Amino acid sequence: MPKRHLLLLAGLAVLLALTQGCGSGGVTNNSTVPPKAEFLYVTSSNFSGGLVTSQFSSFKLDTSTGTLTTTSSAPSGGVTEGVAADPASKFVFASNVNGLAGFIDSFAITPGTGTPGPGSIFDTSFTCGPFCNHISSAPGAIAMAPGGKTLYYGSSTIALGGGVSQGVGALSVNGVDGSLSVVPGSPFAADLIPIDVRVHPSSKFVYTANIGTASVGIGPGPVQSISCYASDPSTGALSPVLGSPFPVTTPASGFRGLMIHPSGKFLYLATGATGVGSTGNGILGWSVDSTNGSLTPLPDSPFAPGTIVLGGAFDRAGKFLYASNVSSAILGFSVDPSSGALGSMSGLPVLSGSVLGVPVVDPSGTFLFTGDGKNKTLAGFRLNVQTGALTALPSPAPVNGVLGSLLIVPAP
Repeated sequence: MPKRHLLLLAGLAVLLALTQGCGSGGVTNNSTVPPKAEFLYVTSSNFSGGLVTSQFSSFKLDTSTGTLTTTSSAPSGGVTEGVAADPASKFVFASNVNGLAGFIDSFAITPGTGTPGPGSIFDTSFTCGPFCNHISSAPGAIAMAPGGKTLYYGSSTIALGGGVSQGVGALSVNGVDGSLSVVPGSPFAADLIPIDVRVHPSSKFVYTANIGTASVGIGPGPVQSISCYASDPSTGALSPVLGSPFPVTTPASGFRGLMIHPSGKFLYLATGATGVGSTGNGILGWSVDSTNGSLTPLPDSPFAPGTIVLGGAFDRAGKFLYASNVSSAILGFSVDPSSGALGSMSGLPVLSGSVLGVPVVDPSGTFLFTGDGKNKTLAGFRLNVQTGALTALPSPAPVNGVLGSLLIVPAP
Protein backbone atom coordinates (compact mmCIF):
# COMPACT_ATOMS: atom_id res chain seq x y z
CA MET A 1 0.00 0.00 0.00
CA PRO A 2 1.38 3.45 -0.87
CA LYS A 3 2.79 5.42 2.01
CA ARG A 4 0.30 8.25 1.52
CA HIS A 5 -2.58 5.81 2.03
CA LEU A 6 -1.09 4.63 5.28
CA LEU A 7 -0.87 8.25 6.50
CA LEU A 8 -4.49 8.87 5.49
CA LEU A 9 -5.70 5.80 7.39
CA ALA A 10 -3.71 6.85 10.46
CA GLY A 11 -5.27 10.31 10.32
CA LEU A 12 -8.75 8.83 10.05
CA ALA A 13 -8.06 6.60 13.05
CA VAL A 14 -7.00 9.57 15.16
CA LEU A 15 -10.07 11.56 14.05
CA LEU A 16 -12.35 8.64 14.91
CA ALA A 17 -10.76 8.27 18.35
CA LEU A 18 -11.24 11.97 19.07
CA THR A 19 -14.85 11.83 17.90
CA GLN A 20 -15.59 8.86 20.14
CA GLY A 21 -13.86 10.60 23.02
CA CYS A 22 -16.12 13.62 22.62
CA GLY A 23 -19.17 11.42 23.02
CA SER A 24 -17.88 9.41 25.95
CA GLY A 25 -16.48 11.93 28.38
CA GLY A 26 -13.08 12.53 26.74
CA VAL A 27 -11.03 15.63 27.34
CA THR A 28 -12.71 17.44 24.45
CA ASN A 29 -16.22 16.91 25.86
CA ASN A 30 -18.20 20.13 25.38
CA SER A 31 -21.19 19.08 27.49
CA THR A 32 -21.93 21.18 30.58
CA VAL A 33 -23.18 20.20 34.01
CA PRO A 34 -26.61 21.72 34.73
CA PRO A 35 -26.36 24.55 37.24
CA LYS A 36 -27.19 23.60 40.79
CA ALA A 37 -30.66 24.54 42.02
CA GLU A 38 -31.23 27.02 44.82
CA PHE A 39 -34.06 27.45 47.31
CA LEU A 40 -35.82 30.69 48.23
CA TYR A 41 -37.65 31.03 51.54
CA VAL A 42 -40.23 33.75 52.11
CA THR A 43 -42.26 34.95 55.07
CA SER A 44 -45.53 36.73 54.35
CA SER A 45 -48.43 38.10 56.38
CA ASN A 46 -52.11 38.86 55.95
CA PHE A 47 -54.12 41.34 58.01
CA SER A 48 -57.83 40.76 58.61
CA GLY A 49 -60.14 41.88 61.38
CA GLY A 50 -57.25 43.14 63.47
CA LEU A 51 -55.52 39.75 63.31
CA VAL A 52 -52.20 38.95 61.66
CA THR A 53 -51.55 35.53 60.13
CA SER A 54 -48.19 34.48 58.70
CA GLN A 55 -47.13 32.05 56.01
CA PHE A 56 -43.76 30.38 55.49
CA SER A 57 -43.21 29.46 51.84
CA SER A 58 -40.44 27.83 49.83
CA PHE A 59 -39.55 28.08 46.14
CA LYS A 60 -37.12 26.21 43.91
CA LEU A 61 -34.97 28.51 41.77
CA ASP A 62 -33.85 27.42 38.30
CA THR A 63 -30.41 29.03 38.22
CA SER A 64 -30.23 28.97 34.42
CA THR A 65 -33.45 30.90 33.80
CA GLY A 66 -34.33 32.53 37.14
CA THR A 67 -37.73 30.79 37.19
CA LEU A 68 -39.27 30.23 40.63
CA THR A 69 -41.47 27.22 41.35
CA THR A 70 -43.50 27.03 44.56
CA THR A 71 -42.68 23.90 46.58
CA SER A 72 -44.54 24.57 49.85
CA SER A 73 -46.59 27.11 51.79
CA ALA A 74 -47.81 26.60 55.33
CA PRO A 75 -49.18 28.77 58.16
CA SER A 76 -46.76 29.81 60.88
CA GLY A 77 -47.49 29.34 64.55
CA GLY A 78 -47.19 33.11 65.06
CA VAL A 79 -45.90 36.17 63.25
CA THR A 80 -42.68 35.09 61.52
CA GLU A 81 -39.93 37.66 62.04
CA GLY A 82 -36.67 36.29 60.59
CA VAL A 83 -35.21 33.42 58.54
CA ALA A 84 -31.72 31.89 58.48
CA ALA A 85 -30.03 28.68 57.33
CA ASP A 86 -26.85 26.78 58.12
CA PRO A 87 -23.99 26.98 55.57
CA ALA A 88 -24.50 23.36 54.44
CA SER A 89 -28.19 24.03 53.63
CA LYS A 90 -29.27 21.17 55.87
CA PHE A 91 -31.60 23.24 58.07
CA VAL A 92 -33.65 26.42 57.83
CA PHE A 93 -34.72 28.37 60.91
CA ALA A 94 -37.61 30.81 61.41
CA SER A 95 -38.25 33.05 64.42
CA ASN A 96 -41.85 33.57 65.46
CA VAL A 97 -43.80 35.66 67.95
CA ASN A 98 -47.21 34.71 69.31
CA GLY A 99 -48.39 37.25 71.86
CA LEU A 100 -45.63 37.48 74.45
CA ALA A 101 -44.27 34.04 73.58
CA GLY A 102 -41.32 33.62 71.26
CA PHE A 103 -39.99 30.53 69.55
CA ILE A 104 -37.67 29.48 66.74
CA ASP A 105 -38.62 26.69 64.36
CA SER A 106 -35.92 24.41 63.00
CA PHE A 107 -36.71 22.54 59.75
CA ALA A 108 -34.77 19.95 57.80
CA ILE A 109 -34.32 21.05 54.16
CA THR A 110 -35.57 18.46 51.66
CA PRO A 111 -32.67 18.17 49.17
CA GLY A 112 -34.69 17.90 45.96
CA THR A 113 -37.29 20.58 46.56
CA GLY A 114 -36.14 22.71 49.49
CA THR A 115 -39.40 22.03 51.30
CA PRO A 116 -39.06 22.50 55.08
CA GLY A 117 -39.37 19.01 56.52
CA PRO A 118 -39.77 17.66 60.05
CA GLY A 119 -37.89 19.65 62.65
CA SER A 120 -38.11 21.01 66.17
CA ILE A 121 -39.30 24.09 68.05
CA PHE A 122 -37.13 26.02 70.49
CA ASP A 123 -39.11 28.17 72.95
CA THR A 124 -37.24 31.38 73.79
CA SER A 125 -39.97 32.90 75.95
CA PHE A 126 -39.93 33.15 79.71
CA THR A 127 -42.62 34.31 82.11
CA CYS A 128 -42.38 34.48 85.88
CA GLY A 129 -45.97 34.45 87.07
CA PRO A 130 -48.97 36.80 87.14
CA PHE A 131 -47.34 39.32 89.50
CA CYS A 132 -44.06 39.60 87.62
CA ASN A 133 -43.64 42.47 85.15
CA HIS A 134 -40.23 41.39 83.92
CA ILE A 135 -40.22 39.09 80.88
CA SER A 136 -37.54 38.25 78.35
CA SER A 137 -37.73 39.70 74.86
CA ALA A 138 -39.14 37.61 72.02
CA PRO A 139 -36.87 36.76 69.06
CA GLY A 140 -36.96 38.99 65.99
CA ALA A 141 -34.16 39.10 63.44
CA ILE A 142 -31.93 36.00 63.40
CA ALA A 143 -28.46 35.48 61.96
CA MET A 144 -26.32 32.37 61.51
CA ALA A 145 -22.60 32.40 62.23
CA PRO A 146 -20.62 31.51 59.06
CA GLY A 147 -19.41 28.26 60.63
CA GLY A 148 -23.00 27.13 61.26
CA LYS A 149 -22.43 26.40 64.95
CA THR A 150 -24.28 29.34 66.49
CA LEU A 151 -27.58 31.09 65.74
CA TYR A 152 -28.06 34.61 67.14
CA TYR A 153 -31.33 36.49 67.58
CA GLY A 154 -32.34 40.06 68.28
CA SER A 155 -35.60 41.33 69.74
CA SER A 156 -39.09 41.86 68.38
CA THR A 157 -40.50 43.09 71.70
CA ILE A 158 -40.64 46.82 71.04
CA ALA A 159 -43.83 48.00 72.72
CA LEU A 160 -43.69 46.88 76.33
CA GLY A 161 -41.50 49.57 77.89
CA GLY A 162 -39.61 48.76 81.06
CA GLY A 163 -41.34 45.41 81.52
CA VAL A 164 -39.06 43.76 79.02
CA SER A 165 -35.60 42.38 79.71
CA GLN A 166 -33.80 42.99 76.42
CA GLY A 167 -31.09 40.58 75.36
CA VAL A 168 -29.15 39.21 72.42
CA GLY A 169 -29.74 35.48 72.22
CA ALA A 170 -27.17 32.86 71.27
CA LEU A 171 -28.13 29.25 70.49
CA SER A 172 -25.89 26.29 69.68
CA VAL A 173 -26.89 24.41 66.52
CA ASN A 174 -26.76 20.61 66.48
CA GLY A 175 -25.25 19.76 63.09
CA VAL A 176 -26.96 16.35 63.02
CA ASP A 177 -30.62 17.19 63.59
CA GLY A 178 -30.69 21.01 63.63
CA SER A 179 -31.93 21.21 67.21
CA LEU A 180 -31.04 24.27 69.28
CA SER A 181 -29.69 24.67 72.79
CA VAL A 182 -28.85 27.72 74.87
CA VAL A 183 -25.28 29.01 74.82
CA PRO A 184 -24.20 29.45 78.47
CA GLY A 185 -24.97 33.01 79.58
CA SER A 186 -27.57 33.64 76.86
CA PRO A 187 -29.43 35.91 76.44
CA PHE A 188 -26.66 38.47 76.83
CA ALA A 189 -27.48 41.96 78.07
CA ALA A 190 -28.37 44.32 75.23
CA ASP A 191 -28.00 48.06 74.82
CA LEU A 192 -31.57 49.31 74.37
CA ILE A 193 -33.66 47.10 72.02
CA PRO A 194 -31.59 45.06 69.48
CA ILE A 195 -33.98 45.29 66.52
CA ASP A 196 -31.47 43.86 64.03
CA VAL A 197 -28.52 41.46 64.30
CA ARG A 198 -25.68 40.56 61.91
CA VAL A 199 -22.61 38.32 62.23
CA HIS A 200 -19.23 39.43 60.87
CA PRO A 201 -17.88 37.17 58.06
CA SER A 202 -14.99 36.19 60.34
CA SER A 203 -17.45 35.02 63.05
CA LYS A 204 -15.40 37.10 65.51
CA PHE A 205 -18.05 39.79 66.04
CA VAL A 206 -21.82 40.20 66.28
CA TYR A 207 -23.49 43.57 65.64
CA THR A 208 -26.92 44.83 66.64
CA ALA A 209 -28.83 47.97 65.66
CA ASN A 210 -30.52 49.35 68.77
CA ILE A 211 -33.72 51.37 69.07
CA GLY A 212 -35.31 53.09 72.05
CA THR A 213 -38.53 52.07 73.73
CA ALA A 214 -41.78 52.72 71.91
CA SER A 215 -45.36 53.03 73.12
CA VAL A 216 -48.03 50.56 72.03
CA GLY A 217 -49.32 51.47 68.58
CA ILE A 218 -46.41 53.80 67.78
CA GLY A 219 -44.02 51.22 66.37
CA PRO A 220 -40.21 51.08 66.37
CA GLY A 221 -38.33 54.12 67.58
CA PRO A 222 -35.22 55.50 65.88
CA VAL A 223 -31.93 53.61 65.79
CA GLN A 224 -29.80 55.21 68.47
CA SER A 225 -26.68 53.06 68.47
CA ILE A 226 -24.90 49.99 67.10
CA SER A 227 -23.46 47.47 69.52
CA CYS A 228 -20.53 45.18 68.82
CA TYR A 229 -19.95 41.95 70.72
CA ALA A 230 -16.92 39.68 70.56
CA SER A 231 -17.92 36.07 69.95
CA ASP A 232 -16.13 33.29 71.82
CA PRO A 233 -14.76 30.99 69.08
CA SER A 234 -15.49 27.83 71.04
CA THR A 235 -18.91 28.55 72.55
CA GLY A 236 -20.39 31.52 70.66
CA ALA A 237 -20.83 33.44 73.92
CA LEU A 238 -20.88 37.24 73.57
CA SER A 239 -19.06 40.04 75.39
CA PRO A 240 -19.18 43.77 74.53
CA VAL A 241 -16.09 45.21 72.84
CA LEU A 242 -14.41 48.36 74.10
CA GLY A 243 -16.31 51.49 73.03
CA SER A 244 -19.59 49.69 72.35
CA PRO A 245 -22.30 50.83 71.80
CA PHE A 246 -21.30 53.15 68.97
CA PRO A 247 -23.64 56.15 68.57
CA VAL A 248 -25.77 56.78 65.48
CA THR A 249 -25.83 60.57 65.21
CA THR A 250 -27.73 60.78 61.90
CA PRO A 251 -31.41 59.85 62.39
CA ALA A 252 -32.28 56.35 61.20
CA SER A 253 -35.58 54.52 61.50
CA GLY A 254 -36.26 51.32 63.40
CA PHE A 255 -36.46 49.20 60.27
CA ARG A 256 -33.97 46.37 60.01
CA GLY A 257 -31.21 47.61 57.77
CA LEU A 258 -27.77 46.47 58.98
CA MET A 259 -25.48 45.28 56.18
CA ILE A 260 -21.90 43.98 56.41
CA HIS A 261 -19.69 43.99 53.32
CA PRO A 262 -18.53 40.49 52.25
CA SER A 263 -14.93 41.52 52.96
CA GLY A 264 -15.88 42.39 56.54
CA LYS A 265 -14.19 45.79 56.18
CA PHE A 266 -17.35 47.92 56.20
CA LEU A 267 -20.71 48.06 57.96
CA TYR A 268 -23.71 50.01 56.65
CA LEU A 269 -27.09 51.03 58.05
CA ALA A 270 -30.07 51.93 55.87
CA THR A 271 -31.85 54.88 57.46
CA GLY A 272 -35.35 54.17 56.17
CA ALA A 273 -38.10 56.76 56.63
CA THR A 274 -37.04 58.79 59.64
CA GLY A 275 -40.42 60.43 60.28
CA VAL A 276 -43.72 61.48 58.73
CA GLY A 277 -42.96 63.26 55.48
CA SER A 278 -39.28 62.35 55.75
CA THR A 279 -37.10 62.25 52.65
CA GLY A 280 -34.72 59.87 54.40
CA ASN A 281 -31.04 60.08 55.21
CA GLY A 282 -29.65 57.51 52.79
CA ILE A 283 -27.11 54.95 54.00
CA LEU A 284 -24.72 55.36 56.93
CA GLY A 285 -21.32 53.68 56.75
CA TRP A 286 -18.51 52.69 59.11
CA SER A 287 -15.14 51.00 58.71
CA VAL A 288 -14.65 47.88 60.85
CA ASP A 289 -11.48 47.28 62.83
CA SER A 290 -10.56 43.68 62.02
CA THR A 291 -8.81 43.25 65.38
CA ASN A 292 -11.39 44.46 67.87
CA GLY A 293 -14.54 45.06 65.78
CA SER A 294 -14.82 48.75 66.65
CA LEU A 295 -16.53 51.12 64.21
CA THR A 296 -15.30 54.40 62.70
CA PRO A 297 -17.65 56.52 60.54
CA LEU A 298 -16.69 56.65 56.86
CA PRO A 299 -15.66 60.17 55.76
CA ASP A 300 -18.46 60.60 53.18
CA SER A 301 -21.24 59.03 55.27
CA PRO A 302 -24.19 59.28 54.85
CA PHE A 303 -24.40 58.20 51.21
CA ALA A 304 -27.35 59.21 49.00
CA PRO A 305 -28.66 61.67 51.63
CA GLY A 306 -32.24 62.73 51.09
CA THR A 307 -33.18 59.21 49.99
CA ILE A 308 -35.34 56.73 51.89
CA VAL A 309 -33.37 53.48 51.90
CA LEU A 310 -34.40 50.18 53.44
CA GLY A 311 -32.03 47.27 53.99
CA GLY A 312 -30.03 45.95 51.05
CA ALA A 313 -27.89 43.14 49.69
CA PHE A 314 -24.42 42.92 48.16
CA ASP A 315 -23.57 41.00 45.03
CA ARG A 316 -21.34 37.98 45.50
CA ALA A 317 -18.09 39.88 44.91
CA GLY A 318 -19.09 42.89 47.00
CA LYS A 319 -18.77 45.25 44.01
CA PHE A 320 -22.38 46.43 44.19
CA LEU A 321 -24.99 47.14 46.84
CA TYR A 322 -28.70 46.98 46.02
CA ALA A 323 -31.40 48.45 48.22
CA SER A 324 -35.04 49.52 48.19
CA ASN A 325 -36.72 52.81 48.95
CA VAL A 326 -40.29 51.43 49.03
CA SER A 327 -40.96 52.60 45.51
CA SER A 328 -41.09 50.88 42.15
CA ALA A 329 -37.32 50.98 41.67
CA ILE A 330 -34.29 49.19 43.06
CA LEU A 331 -31.47 51.47 44.19
CA GLY A 332 -27.95 50.47 43.15
CA PHE A 333 -24.56 51.56 44.47
CA SER A 334 -20.99 50.75 43.47
CA VAL A 335 -18.69 49.98 46.40
CA ASP A 336 -15.14 51.33 46.57
CA PRO A 337 -13.15 48.34 47.88
CA SER A 338 -10.57 50.55 49.58
CA SER A 339 -12.62 53.30 51.18
CA GLY A 340 -16.09 51.75 51.39
CA ALA A 341 -17.57 54.79 49.68
CA LEU A 342 -20.83 54.19 47.79
CA GLY A 343 -21.50 55.63 44.35
CA SER A 344 -25.06 55.80 43.01
CA MET A 345 -25.81 53.75 39.89
CA SER A 346 -28.27 54.81 37.21
CA GLY A 347 -30.35 52.98 34.64
CA LEU A 348 -31.75 50.25 36.90
CA PRO A 349 -35.23 48.99 35.94
CA VAL A 350 -38.45 50.44 37.30
CA LEU A 351 -41.50 48.25 37.93
CA SER A 352 -44.40 50.69 37.73
CA GLY A 353 -47.18 50.15 40.25
CA SER A 354 -44.97 48.19 42.64
CA VAL A 355 -43.91 48.65 46.24
CA LEU A 356 -40.59 46.83 46.58
CA GLY A 357 -39.05 45.47 49.77
CA VAL A 358 -35.53 44.56 50.84
CA PRO A 359 -33.77 42.60 48.06
CA VAL A 360 -31.65 39.44 48.22
CA VAL A 361 -28.98 38.18 45.80
CA ASP A 362 -28.76 34.44 45.14
CA PRO A 363 -25.56 32.54 46.09
CA SER A 364 -24.45 32.22 42.46
CA GLY A 365 -24.56 36.01 42.14
CA THR A 366 -26.71 35.77 39.01
CA PHE A 367 -30.14 36.87 40.24
CA LEU A 368 -31.70 39.42 42.56
CA PHE A 369 -35.18 39.06 44.07
CA THR A 370 -37.34 41.38 46.08
CA GLY A 371 -40.88 41.31 47.39
CA ASP A 372 -43.55 43.46 45.79
CA GLY A 373 -45.86 44.16 48.71
CA LYS A 374 -48.51 45.91 46.65
CA ASN A 375 -48.98 43.07 44.17
CA LYS A 376 -48.02 40.22 46.56
CA THR A 377 -45.40 38.82 44.20
CA LEU A 378 -41.68 38.12 44.05
CA ALA A 379 -39.98 40.33 41.47
CA GLY A 380 -36.80 38.93 39.93
CA PHE A 381 -33.86 40.43 38.03
CA ARG A 382 -30.87 39.00 36.20
CA LEU A 383 -27.66 40.59 37.49
CA ASN A 384 -24.72 41.52 35.27
CA VAL A 385 -21.69 40.68 37.42
CA GLN A 386 -19.44 43.01 35.42
CA THR A 387 -21.53 46.19 35.31
CA GLY A 388 -24.09 45.62 38.08
CA ALA A 389 -26.96 46.22 35.64
CA LEU A 390 -30.28 44.51 36.34
CA THR A 391 -32.71 43.06 33.78
CA ALA A 392 -36.22 42.33 34.96
CA LEU A 393 -37.34 38.71 34.68
CA PRO A 394 -40.82 37.93 33.30
CA SER A 395 -43.73 36.50 35.30
CA PRO A 396 -43.22 37.46 38.97
CA ALA A 397 -44.05 34.58 41.33
CA PRO A 398 -47.24 35.05 43.41
CA VAL A 399 -47.03 34.98 47.20
CA ASN A 400 -49.91 34.62 49.67
CA GLY A 401 -49.59 37.87 51.60
CA VAL A 402 -47.44 40.93 52.13
CA LEU A 403 -43.83 39.84 51.99
CA GLY A 404 -41.44 40.02 54.93
CA SER A 405 -38.07 38.24 55.09
CA LEU A 406 -36.39 36.58 52.09
CA LEU A 407 -33.54 34.05 52.14
CA ILE A 408 -31.85 32.14 49.29
CA VAL A 409 -29.62 29.10 49.87
CA PRO A 410 -27.89 26.64 47.51
CA ALA A 411 -29.37 23.16 47.29
CA PRO A 412 -27.50 20.71 49.57
